[in-house]
Formats: sequence, structure tokens, C-alpha cells
Amino acid sequence: MMVDFSKWVSDWKNYAPWRYVPLSEGDRNLRYLLVLVLSVLVCLAYLKLEGDFGEHEGVCVLMTVVYFVAAIALIAPVLTGTRVETKEASPPVLSAQLEKDYGIGSLTCLTGTGERLDLDLEGGLPDQGTYSCTYLDAKGTLRNVTLLSADGTKLGLYDTDGKALKPVGKDE
Repeated sequence: MMVDFSKWVSDWKNYAPWRYVPLSEGDRNLRYLLVLVLSVLVCLAYLKLEGDFGEHEGVCVLMTVVYFVAAIALIAPVLTGTRVETKEASPPVLSAQLEKDYGIGSLTCLTGTGERLDLDLEGGLPDQGTYSCTYLDAKGTLRNVTLLSADGTKLGLYDTDGKALKPVGKDE
């Protein structure tokens, strides 16, 4: 029996370990004011080095405007919001999801070339095909099964006789 994993794939696509929290308008305005003050300080530092404001007034104003615009463009995300970690738990990796769905433990699979199949996937399913696997049943007995991956969304486990393992809670 094939199990549809499209919801699991979707859960991983929608999972974000952080989210963007916009700043209040007052906090945002305060940060813009800080950048403006820093722009003026850059101009004053330039004047201190050159020593004469009258001769360099246009350059100073231009520097202040350019610095202010560049600073706003470069740090706009910092000025408008902040990243915070979410308390949301990540969806389980594929091996844990399969073990939960089928009520098995320690699932490991091999590719056709004998290499171990990576089942610690976060949001992706194995390529379409069949894989030789072993797992521990509820009594701790090591069992051989075949993992079948079909159409990019469905997976199924089959015993050595080709009989589909039933997911936990499915009596079809």
C-alpha cells in the first residue's frame, strides 16, 4: 500500500526556522534618524579633514545624501524588521516519518549500487524506484523489505513476498 507523502513534502516547504517581524513605526523612524545622524557625522568628519566648509559645502551635502541613501538601501531589512526564531518544531526527517507511519524502527535502505540511501531528508523523497531496506519490528527482529518510491509523492514498503506493509491505523 502506497502512502501519499505530499503533505509531508508541503510541511517541509512551508517550514521556516525563523520568521520576519516588522518593527513598529516608531522604532523604524528611530533607526532612520540614527542613519541620518551618522550621515551628518560623516560629513562633519570630512569637513574636519578639509578644514573649510564654504569651499566644500556642495561636496558635504552630496556626501551626506549619498551616504544616507546607500545606508538605507544596504540595511533596509535591519531598519524595517528583525528575524526571530520560531518555536515551531521542524517536521520529522523522512526516516522518522516512515518509522512512525509504519510502526517500525531503525529503517535503513540501500540503493541499487549498494550505497546507503539517505533517509534523513528534509522535504525531499528518494528518486523514483525500488530500494532494499531493513527495519526492526516491534519484537526487535530485523526484517527485509523493499521501499518503492513512485511519482514523487508516494512511498510504500513491501515484504519479501511482495505484500504491502500496512501503515499504522490502516486496515485496508
